[in-house]
Amino acid sequence: MNRTRIAIEVTDFLESSGFSATQLAKTAGLNDNIVSRLKTGARRDTTSTIADSLRGAMASLLASKASHDVEVSDHAG
Repeated sequence: MNRTRIAIEVTDFLESSGFSATQLAKTAGLNDNIVSRLKTGARRDTTSTIADSLRGAMASLLASKASHDVEVSDHAG
């Protein structure tokens, strides 16, 4: 299967981050079917606007997770 860069990025993000496809879609302001179809390969490509939204949402979710992890470690010590 020939997968596009954004499909690979989304799949890698979801597998490594612990976030769900629904969380990513919601943060990107997209229907969760778009993310699920990219992840499963049912949708191989998308518009640059959607790809940009997904990349922005992935960055935002990672930043919020990092911020939360810092807060937790600050309170643990």
